[in-house]
Amino acid sequence: SPDSTAIVIAVDITGGKPALPTAQELIRVYDLEQNPTRGGSFRMLELSDIMYERVQEYTLPSTTQLMSNPTERSEEIKTFGDHISMAMSLEANSARGRDKSEIWPPLAKELNMLSAKKTASVKLMYAFSDLEQNTSFSVYDSADARKLIDSPDVVKALFKSKAPLNDMTGVELHLIYAAKNYRDSERYARMAQLIKEMVEEQHGKVIISGSLTE
Repeated sequence: SPDSTAIVIAVDITGGKPALPTAQELIRVYDLEQNPTRGGSFRMLELSDIMYERVQEYTLPSTTQLMSNPTERSEEIKTFGDHISMAMSLEANSARGRDKSEIWPPLAKELNMLSAKKTASVKLMYAFSDLEQNTSFSVYDSADARKLIDSPDVVKALFKSKAPLNDMTGVELHLIYAAKNYRDSERYARMAQLIKEMVEEQHGKVIISGSLTE
């Protein structure tokens, strides 16, 4: 039976630097101290106007108590943790500043890939973004912004036509962002609610918060 945790981290590089979790906070989510035989996968990507920037990916295969040499396993877990630390450190120092962001299509693509992971019993995606989509649909365009308020179903249909979601059973999406002011907060809340509804319609779970540990 699948016994591993799959984590995807999506970081929007078009705004300011998000408050990313520490590597230790992430490593704890895998619960490897209590369950060293569990497997894990880690995938980190940057979101911008060109869909994907840098992608980093690491895997820790699951094992069984019988097959596992405790010393070797400890070393494998340490290496997996070191890779995550390196990826988080690299991301913390990554350049920022693209002015356009394509948010929904790459998020949908990653969610579909995550939902298809047969080997994972826990499927988590953490999206660090202000969700300020600014391409064919733009939260900065007054007509689009009005649509988001008056006709969210029209916007939802547009997003679904661009990037439909598969069945999201077992997937948990965390939308993480600390708003800068009231207007920013309102804009974010509308986009987050839209995404939450689209994922929940496909039987996934969505948590909206200001940080990983909130």
